[in-house]
Amino acid sequence: MARSTLSARQYIMHRLSAYGLDIFIGKMQIIAKRDSEILIMSDFDLSQQEDIGDKFGLSSTRVDQIARKTRQRVRNELFKMSGFRDEIEKLEKEVRLLRYKLEKANNVIREQNKPVPTTEEIDALKIEDLDMSVRLYNSIKANKINSVGDLKEVGNECLEWRNFGKKSYEELAEILDGVKVQWPLKDKRLF
Repeated sequence: MARSTLSARQYIMHRLSAYGLDIFIGKMQIIAKRDSEILIMSDFDLSQQEDIGDKFGLSSTRVDQIARKTRQRVRNELFKMSGFRDEIEKLEKEVRLLRYKLEKANNVIREQNKPVPTTEEIDALKIEDLDMSVRLYNSIKANKINSVGDLKEVGNECLEWRNFGKKSYEELAEILDGVKVQWPLKDKRLF
């Protein structure tokens, strides 16, 4: 028989039964079947301790003791599970990090396995495809140079171009070194 007024604990347990906590308790292997039935009847079905005692042949005091002991065991197991959840989240983070590093390593391997471009392919490379500052790009385009092959023909006379100085010269030399182009072909590098 259910009580007309519920204690706070009974109300919470009654509400938790909608989420299957009573089923979870019933299936816990570390708790004896009788003990889990007593706890479920006491906390979820809201049966009187005398009624539970009559069913199992126990005193109401013993029913209360078993319910408290079982409640503590369930609480301990749930606490352990929350620790496992934190550990699982930590391991999932590590797995995501390792997957990211693996993908990055695979990208490096793919890049290294690419065939070495031929001289013709490098010469045909457009200026727009090179990573350079806007000032350098504008200076090169203003002198009607469209590809790396056109740049190879230009020597130190580029220093006479408008908005092209020592800094631009060094940047251009670094970019061309990055694509494995010897520059300038006719002259020595000044800087």
